[in-house]
Amino acid sequence: MSDSDVLDHDFGRIIQKARLKKGLTQEQLAKQLNEKVTLIKKFENGTLKPNETLAKKLGRILAINLYINLNEDDDNN
Repeated sequence: MSDSDVLDHDFGRIIQKARLKKGLTQEQLAKQLNEKVTLIKKFENGTLKPNETLAKKLGRILAINLYINLNEDDDNN
């Protein structure tokens, strides 16, 4: 991750879609993260953004990347 990486604005939808694809409940995902299920619910409905540590844990567990690189468009021009 670089300084130009930011959390994708659709992070909640991405988390939920990946969780369901893995066949996990919110409770199961919370347990794997050692967090409360209310945290997962807040992530998925977009009311709370995961910090960098939790975003990386989510990425490992769900095999996703929650960050986008702001410089990608610049590299293609």
